[in-house]
Amino acid sequence: MDTCDKRAQYEPTYQGMMDRCYWDYVRVYAPSGSTLLTVEGADEQLVADQEKGKTVFAAYFVLAPGEHRQITFRYLLPTNILVQVDPESVNYELLVQKQPGTLSLPLQLRIELRPGMKVVHAKPTPTEVEHEVVQHITKLQLDRRFELILRAAD
Repeated sequence: MDTCDKRAQYEPTYQGMMDRCYWDYVRVYAPSGSTLLTVEGADEQLVADQEKGKTVFAAYFVLAPGEHRQITFRYLLPTNILVQVDPESVNYELLVQKQPGTLSLPLQLRIELRPGMKVVHAKPTPTEVEHEVVQHITKLQLDRRFELILRAAD
């Protein structure tokens, strides 16, 4: 197959359907006021929109049979996303929701902290914390909540 397109069409046989390209779109719901920096790995980026009090980033992608791809959204959170816990610490929470009906999907989460911040507590325990980067590598079998307590480095 030389080209893939995103036309809705049905092949006369099941094998014909299996040999077709797969096309879909992915959406990221971020806190209202988030700013999209880049989208990598997608074929076509959609404009940001607002939905149910969230900023929504979306992109289309088309996969040829046997192909796989990683799509990365990089965005800045609004400054009011951190909640003061005590005079020295702030709390950051992230909810990653699994789409109903999908199987367990791999999830690689990379949180880049503001310069000069350090992690005091993390739940669940991150796969890696290095300098000002917190990384989780896991599977999204159900909705997951990630929490960080941060404070300025000494």
